[in-house]
Amino acid sequence: MKKRLVILGVICTMLFSCTACSDSSSTLNGAVDASVSSGSNAFGVAEKSESSDNYEYDSGDSDYDSNSDESDTGDNENNSKTEEANIDTKAKNINDKLVYSYDIEYTVYGEKNKNKAIKKVDDAIENYNGFIENSTSSEYNCRVTVRIPSEYRDKFVEALTNKLDKENYRINKQVENLKSTYADYKRQYEIAKSNYEAYSKLLKQADELKDVLEITNYVNTAKQTMDDMERQMQDIDTDVAYSTIVVDINFNSDDIRRSEDEPLINQAIHAFKDGIRSFFLLIVNLLLFIIGNLLYLLVFGLIIWFIVAKHKKKKRQKQEKNSAVENKESTENEKANTSEVETITVDMNENSK
Repeated sequence: MKKRLVILGVICTMLFSCTACSDSSSTLNGAVDASVSSGSNAFGVAEKSESSDNYEYDSGDSDYDSNSDESDTGDNENNSKTEEANIDTKAKNINDKLVYSYDIEYTVYGEKNKNKAIKKVDDAIENYNGFIENSTSSEYNCRVTVRIPSEYRDKFVEALTNKLDKENYRINKQVENLKSTYADYKRQYEIAKSNYEAYSKLLKQADELKDVLEITNYVNTAKQTMDDMERQMQDIDTDVAYSTIVVDINFNSDDIRRSEDEPLINQAIHAFKDGIRSFFLLIVNLLLFIIGNLLYLLVFGLIIWFIVAKHKKKKRQKQEKNSAVENKESTENEKANTSEVETITVDMNENSK
């Protein structure tokens, strides 16, 4: 009986601890409340009803002393208050958790400068012990997400922008302090750890299978909460240790950057160069189009050739027919003329006679 009363006292202590910390632990709240309520039914009410039904106590022979029970309950409450104070102290003693993030955007001109800019980013990452988290690139843009140790973040940004014109790049810097979030995760972790240790002790003392199963469920719930909170804290520590820097480089095919107040002669020269470049690009694109659509062009050419050949054939046949008709008419005319000449000759001969 003493053993069961001790179990009941420990569960009551955990109930008091979880109730006091319910505002700071939304994740653990449901699990602890469920475990405490079911634990009270399993280890409190059920045990008392079993004792009242199956056992009869005599006031003179009872091993249970009400005064000692009250003393144990008081000690448990004091221990829970001390534990809560320790948890709050650990949460308050957390240093600032500053997370730095940068967004750098600039433009480079010419193919040579494009390759130099990419190499410059790679060298800076290597020099300051960083790593690439994500990268995308195209013909006109390159976007790289870099993680750099926080102590080198300003040096890394300076290495990328030290030779750029101020009007040619943009830097957006953000700082976020996650101290309160980290403290909340820490508080939830300590509560889950306390419950895990308490439930583990109860599990060693449990005899009945039903008790073992229920306490094991509470132990697993507390352990899962510990793992989740520890993972969240590790993520924040990583963000604090390594700043996130997004480098966005735009590529311009022009060899130099042109200012608005450039002399007219230079503008004319650039326009002439652009015209030549555009002409060659047009030729290249036309060749690429022909190569890429060669099959369709051949089919289209054959169709056109067939139509033209057929049209010429009809035209030639018509011309030949017209020529035949004209030849026939001319032959008939010649015959008629010959007949007339012969008639005239005969008439002349007769007249002469």
